[in-house]
Amino acid sequence: MFALWTGLLVAQTDELSLNPSISNIGIPPTEMKRDSYVVPSEPVEFQPGLWFQLVLLTDDFAGFHETGFSRPGPSSEKAQAELQQTIHKAADDVRNRPGFKLGFTLVVLCGFGRGQLVKFTRPINWLVEGISSYDLDVLGWRHDFNIAELLKFLLAEITAEHMGFPLLAINGLLARIGFAYDNRGHVVPHEAMPDGTERATLMVPTNAHLRLRTKHHARFDKHAVSDAAGNVLIVRRKDGGKRSPQNVQRIYVSHVDARALRYRGVWRSGRRTWWLETIPSAERSHLYPIFEMQMVWMERLAPILAQRLPNLPDILTWKLITPAWPVIRSEEISPPSVDDLKAAIRSSCDHNGYVITTEIGLPFFHGLSHRDNVSEVSLIEAFVTQVVTLAEEVKVGIAELLCEIVPSSEARQLHAFAPQDFRDHVRESVSQKVVKISQFDDAAIRLGLGWHGLPRPGGTVKGRDECTRVLNAITTAAEEMFCEYLRQFERRALIRRVIENHEASIIDKSRWERTSGAVLDLSANPEESRQEIYESILKANATGFASRVILEAALCECPVDAGFEVADFDLSNLMALAMMIHHLGGYSDAIRYEGMRPEIRISPAGEVQIDVSFFDAIVTPVGESFVSDRIDRSRRDYSELLHDPELVTEEQANNRTDERFVAAWQAEMGISLKDFRTALEALENRLFKTGQAWEILPRSELLRYLAEHVDSAEQFISSVELRPRDGWKNIPPPYTDQDRQPWRFRRRLSVVQRPILRLEPSAESDVLVAPGMIRDAFRVQLHNFYHGQYDLSSIATKEMRSWRDHIVAKEAAEFEERVVARLKELGWQAKRGAKFSHVLGRKLSEDPGDIDVLAWHSDGRVMLLECKDLQFAKTSSEIAKQLYKFRGKADEKGRPDLLGKHLKRMELAQGNAVAFQSHLKLRDVRMGGALVFAHTVPMSFAAERIGHTITLLTYDQLEIAFGVHSSP
Repeated sequence: MFALWTGLLVAQTDELSLNPSISNIGIPPTEMKRDSYVVPSEPVEFQPGLWFQLVLLTDDFAGFHETGFSRPGPSSEKAQAELQQTIHKAADDVRNRPGFKLGFTLVVLCGFGRGQLVKFTRPINWLVEGISSYDLDVLGWRHDFNIAELLKFLLAEITAEHMGFPLLAINGLLARIGFAYDNRGHVVPHEAMPDGTERATLMVPTNAHLRLRTKHHARFDKHAVSDAAGNVLIVRRKDGGKRSPQNVQRIYVSHVDARALRYRGVWRSGRRTWWLETIPSAERSHLYPIFEMQMVWMERLAPILAQRLPNLPDILTWKLITPAWPVIRSEEISPPSVDDLKAAIRSSCDHNGYVITTEIGLPFFHGLSHRDNVSEVSLIEAFVTQVVTLAEEVKVGIAELLCEIVPSSEARQLHAFAPQDFRDHVRESVSQKVVKISQFDDAAIRLGLGWHGLPRPGGTVKGRDECTRVLNAITTAAEEMFCEYLRQFERRALIRRVIENHEASIIDKSRWERTSGAVLDLSANPEESRQEIYESILKANATGFASRVILEAALCECPVDAGFEVADFDLSNLMALAMMIHHLGGYSDAIRYEGMRPEIRISPAGEVQIDVSFFDAIVTPVGESFVSDRIDRSRRDYSELLHDPELVTEEQANNRTDERFVAAWQAEMGISLKDFRTALEALENRLFKTGQAWEILPRSELLRYLAEHVDSAEQFISSVELRPRDGWKNIPPPYTDQDRQPWRFRRRLSVVQRPILRLEPSAESDVLVAPGMIRDAFRVQLHNFYHGQYDLSSIATKEMRSWRDHIVAKEAAEFEERVVARLKELGWQAKRGAKFSHVLGRKLSEDPGDIDVLAWHSDGRVMLLECKDLQFAKTSSEIAKQLYKFRGKADEKGRPDLLGKHLKRMELAQGNAVAFQSHLKLRDVRMGGALVFAHTVPMSFAAERIGHTITLLTYDQLEIAFGVHSSP
């Protein structure tokens, strides 16, 4: 019996050792005692202050002849006592260790077919939960799940229970988590709870775990397969197949191979089993990117070859022999010719063993610097040529197959980007792991949050004033929670961890943007892949933004040389709180400016619920449009990434910059534009030499270093330095609270404006210097100052205010000229700045303002065009404010908004159509008008909300509206 028990347990522990959620923690080996059915691990600190213990509880087969598989086995008092002792011992061993925050024991029920009943009590500051090994397999392989996520879920359950909303689930932990996933991470179904509910036991549906199990099996499709040597391998699908034909991934991999660093996979479809393997040509090295490329192309070519070459054998092997990816310095970038590249790829075919071998060398990697994907296509051509030979098929041409396999010359898996900026030079120092906000993070902080604005049990609030009052109170409470949470952590350690995550998120976003074109061209489902790219960029943006807000607040709230070390568990919670503050403040502004319907609901469990139609109809499409433009721009500019960027000389920079702006910059910033750029480049060079993305050093040392390069070192630091304050919400003059509020952009007390962080108030304090952030700040400030996009209240000097007035008027005139020129290209007559008094031949009692662009066609069409080159609205608050100016209504003093002014001009023009006909010398006249924007704006998606019949166009849409095929 012991041998059977041991064999079954070993099989289960082998499975657990492959489970990513368990294997990533690094649990040490555990000895199995012969007389015990409890197999505990030593507690492991898997994140700073967070401890985890894994306990395997096996079935002793007692009473099996009575229960069979239909009923749970009887609980052994000895096993129960041993389990309880194990849990308490682990808690006692680590609770008093420095930095301890929370402990967790996961009891894995390793039964062999029948259920197990287990009882245990939780020690103080220690969580205990049980799960079957089968259910842990389902959970642990999810890409968005780990032990930290399980902790977040369990803590949210405890919070809900303390509020009076316990969960009851017959089918255990997996059903409870499945229930939460179906509710966007919420342990409480807020929408389903009737108003006025004070307390309730929430019944989890008995089949709530079904979706998780179904997805798990469809996602991984684990099964056994024999390789060419007769060895049986357990294989799983490589990924979820989002980009695969029919959304079904047919490439399988073995995690036993992965542990042995063997890069092998198999494509399976019907009776066909085609193996692929990437093999090092010399010493063993990291070849996964090349193996990934081989898998991606096998997935594309295999179904095509199977269909077009039906004589191919059911068992086939593709061996790709390759050297390690070489380090190619910028000055060594010199892609070989296509002929040389093809000549450097060797291929052969073993007709007896059905093995095709291709071998690539260094020219393959140099060829990745070609604009078109000649390297990978040449490799595929070599492989396909051997496949056709193996199939003995003469009717199918190689070129014909390649056209079907390779969708475009831009489709590629491997990229050889030349360094474009500072971050590219130091990216090896930045972790590829990015801590992001999870569903459980966001959902947990919503529990009870709304009660700070509307006492329990909540309810519905209507009206602009009442909604903004409630939202402001909730926002204030969220800010206080945020600050209180930050006070637990030591300042320097937290700032180090946050800047690491910030830089990782920026690099992650850049990677998505740069490779987006290749991803779309390789994908079998480009629309779904575009959505995947959009969501990934959105998450990276949220991570970067939340990280910056944490840095701003941590400088003021975190203690120095005291407090906990921040864990990723804490960091994601802090980011969720930062984003919640951002959203709540945005909701309030959106209601104030009539973008959002003035109605909110506070659920019985305290969630703030809003009318999402404003986001669905306008905010989300605006964001998607912006990201889509970025993706299209990245595709267009891909070839620019394959070589070093052209450096701008000082002379070129001077020639491109208006002297008036240079003077205004120096007055506003206290340092010349030239010295600012020189100081920034000096910092980039300093960190480039060390290969680090950031450093913390004494302010005095930074000052000395910069003084070697510019005379205005102190002015440079002061112009971009964020200093700690006595509280995040304590705002010194001349600043206002709007300069701090996270839901507003272009804030003067933000890391975007002030990226050098002084860690303590003293002038001798250490400072954090991250050249990537400083470069971002320089780019943002240069753009916003130059184009006049800062509010007057944010500008300190008369010189910069004068420049703002000048450039706003200049760019408005230039945009109108662009519109005039484009209309003339389309066969219209047009002029800007037409005056009504000139057209009508008389003075008016009230000046209606000039017509931005007056356009007319020989067929009698006359158009009054209001031309606006607006700044991009990024947040719900900014979008609502922009919409507020285009409602076609008057303010409290009776003054029309921007749309209202246009409508008044249209009314005046239509009432004097004959005068326009005479002035323009037309036989007939049909008056019309439109708003023309330089780019996509919120109004582009708000025609129905505006409530007036008005044509809304962007500059790019002029051809559609005014071209040859436009309606007369």
